Amino acid sequence: MARKATPDSAQTLEELTRRYEELKEKKISAKTSLGKDQERLKELKAEARKKYKTDDLKELQQQLEAMKLENEKKLKAYQQQLDSIDSELAKLESGRAQGEETE
Repeated sequence: MARKATPDSAQTLEELTRRYEELKEKKISAKTSLGKDQERLKELKAEARKKYKTDDLKELQQQLEAMKLENEKKLKAYQQQLDSIDSELAKLESGRAQGEETE
């Protein structure tokens, strides 16, 4: 990279030209990247509208929170069902063990 001018030094025309070309390339690269990013954003917004009926970030965040809460409820219900099954199995095993002891 070309050296940058300080108050005490001046750059040659060749250095300034090289510096200008580097900056020009960076600008082109930034514009290209911006264009790609904007296109990707449009694609993601379209996908969000199709899947979640909105592309508004706040609404999507609210939907995500609602989904998380619903998931937590389902997990608790599932855990309760498994706990109930465990309890019933323990009762059956206990009853069977007591039946075998009396024989």
